[in-house]
Amino acid sequence: MTANISSRERTLAAVNHQEADRVPIHFRGVAPFDHLWNGEHERVDVLLSMGADAYVNIAIEPRIHPDVTVHDWFNEESDPEYRLASREYTTPAGTLRAVMRCTDDCTYEGGVPLASDHNISRGVEFLVKGRDDLPKLAYLLQEPSKDDIAAFREQARRQKEFADDRGIVVIASGGPAGDMAFWLCGPNLYYLVHDDPEFAQTLMDMIQIIDLKCMQIMLEEAPDIVYTRGCYETAPMWSPQLHDMLFAPRLRERAGLVHQAGGKLSYFSSGNFVPHVDALLDTGADIIDAVRPDHGANNMRVLKERIGDRICLWGGINPEVSIAQPTCEQTRRDVADVILAAATGGGFVLSTGGSICDADCYDNTVAFIEAAREFGTYPIDAPRLEAVIQS
Repeated sequence: MTANISSRERTLAAVNHQEADRVPIHFRGVAPFDHLWNGEHERVDVLLSMGADAYVNIAIEPRIHPDVTVHDWFNEESDPEYRLASREYTTPAGTLRAVMRCTDDCTYEGGVPLASDHNISRGVEFLVKGRDDLPKLAYLLQEPSKDDIAAFREQARRQKEFADDRGIVVIASGGPAGDMAFWLCGPNLYYLVHDDPEFAQTLMDMIQIIDLKCMQIMLEEAPDIVYTRGCYETAPMWSPQLHDMLFAPRLRERAGLVHQAGGKLSYFSSGNFVPHVDALLDTGADIIDAVRPDHGANNMRVLKERIGDRICLWGGINPEVSIAQPTCEQTRRDVADVILAAATGGGFVLSTGGSICDADCYDNTVAFIEAAREFGTYPIDAPRLEAVIQS
């Protein structure tokens, strides 16, 4: 492919296991640069101007049934250390309640959200406690209304026009999948799965049905990539047996729907997914997003050899290890190392395996982009990268 290609063409070439002009460079959250933009479109322009790649999102979410009432309150005295935030949903089938500890970085001033990573570590009482809560939960996982869909269509139109102008990919957020079960039940989910397997299957089916409905709506807008979560579907959280029972069949169904519409499915999994790779290959997922090498897990050379010819590896850099802590020189060596390990033949998008949350590592983040531009040009110069790594 020629060097004069768009970010979209470059990214999709990598997803399709082709070598373009260079390895694509993408970010999730990037706190060191947050002060440079105001909103998603400015973020795109800044990243492109710095030599990275970018994308825009489109999304539609389930709605809450109009007969549901929501009540939020705080209790200042019931916990010796933490202010407690409570939310109740009163549905025609009964009441659901969640109680969370407030922290400096998560005050719940807007109420306890239905879906949030913060809830898992702060939960005192989780929304869903067993099978009796499932009829109530159904009122919180309703199909989008006509007005919701119309608003989404307009949002998608604007995003696609911007993406076409900038030459970037459009990514549709395609549902929380098993992560939603964890947000709803917290760590109690393990006990519920063990004690009541039928409950677990019913809960996963409820989430799958609304995920697929929202996906169908989004796929009518022809996004390049559909993103679905699997952050809490990894090992050692779930054994291969439970993963294959609860998550793999539903991921396969989502991938089939996306492929039928001509899109690519990206599976967000920043944890240790290696024990599940055979199942992931069988699902037909096109991308594993936010691959994070950590404490020996997710070795990029092993992953490239084992699945890199069929699944695009999107990630490869641990942001805490390779960007937040080291010198710029070490950041450059780590970038050279992962490009050498995974870039040849395509099927690799350089990104961080999660957000860069430390705002004080601006220089290292710039070094990350500069090294990726310098070392990621195709064809990959392996002897040069080996020399950089050893320097």
